[in-house]
Amino acid sequence: MQTDTAVSRFHPYRSKGWPPVIFGLMTLILGILLAWGITGENKQPFNLARSSALAMLVFLDPLTWFSLWLMSLGIGIWRAHVAIREDGLEMYAHRFSMWSIRRMRRVRLAWNEVAGIQPFALTNMLAPGGVQEEFVLYTAAGKFILPGMLWPDAQQIATQISNHMGKAIGDLSAVQEPIVGRRPSDRRGARIMHGIGWFAQAAGWVFAAISLVAIFGGANFRSMIYMIMLSMMLVLSGSSLRRFRMG
Repeated sequence: MQTDTAVSRFHPYRSKGWPPVIFGLMTLILGILLAWGITGENKQPFNLARSSALAMLVFLDPLTWFSLWLMSLGIGIWRAHVAIREDGLEMYAHRFSMWSIRRMRRVRLAWNEVAGIQPFALTNMLAPGGVQEEFVLYTAAGKFILPGMLWPDAQQIATQISNHMGKAIGDLSAVQEPIVGRRPSDRRGARIMHGIGWFAQAAGWVFAAISLVAIFGGANFRSMIYMIMLSMMLVLSGSSLRRFRMG
């Protein structure tokens, strides 16, 4: 966090932007190598010079666009910020979406355009204690999300925003739209997650039983190690999904 007399500015963990950028670069290189192989000597699919055919294939290759999308995710994290001023709020952050990809948007709002901030928790086996703490910000420009796993100062941001609004965190009396966690789509989504959890856990135990039967039947343990690891992953992830909660 950087602070002066006029503004408090916050940034997410910059390290969180590296994985999608690195994976995107690897995917882009893979796509270029595949296009290079297709347009090799005596392999041109088009009656074009190799450089032209290569450029065309790279442009049309879905891997190219997928890699660019991945890199844009990481770059978006690097550019994200929240600036809290006396006259309002400026931020470049993720729009809230429960069941789809969260897109980023830049907004500048007066304090009377901020309706409320909601503490929100999700079951996440990768988060400390198995619970991912988030804050949903309701504004005239839509809902925004500040996940604790991405923003190290999420609690401080929420506290400063609530102080400027003159409302406590969790006071949603001025919010006109449906509250996150209480919408029918949220309840349906939670039931689906529970169902997937039961299925994954059952499949994990079935794979574990098959592995044990195969090992006692004389199968080599090393040849079954991947099956055992898969069953453990399914059981653990299924257990987490069965406990999925939000709100």
